[in-house]
Amino acid sequence: MSQPVELVEYEPKRLPREAISEELARTIWQNHKAQVAIEPPSFRTDDQWELRSLGYVGYLPITRDFTLALRPKVPLRNLFGMLEYAYRLDIRFFEGPVDCASLEEFYERLANLLAKRVIDRQHKGLHRKYIQRTERSGFIRGRLDLKDRIRRPWDIFAECQFE
Repeated sequence: MSQPVELVEYEPKRLPREAISEELARTIWQNHKAQVAIEPPSFRTDDQWELRSLGYVGYLPITRDFTLALRPKVPLRNLFGMLEYAYRLDIRFFEGPVDCASLEEFYERLANLLAKRVIDRQHKGLHRKYIQRTERSGFIRGRLDLKDRIRRPWDIFAECQFE
């Protein structure tokens, strides 16, 4: 697999006419027009393909040999601060400043943090809600319904409420 073509949010990137085939351009346009704008070679683009990320960040594997890497226009270290401010979250993910040189490193750190948080939650115990049940049984468990026992003293199956 060749190196991904990097596109920074809303900044046009020009590629030579030979870099993208018509079929590949059609695939990008048909499947990813919400994420990437593509202009065909013309006098307006100096006879080159022009691609522009439309505000999305991540990877778009177009074919086996062609991938688009959509990069944010802000440094990655500012991303969590922006999310925290925008959604009024109180996130304390990392101790100190986060210095990530690439999106891959950012995802790696985020996945590592998520894995640690899941393990911590498991150690503390997972939340469970018990379901209230009422059942007639030959064994007593939970609370015994005394009114039912008084109404039917001959019945060996007692009505019990339990979780």
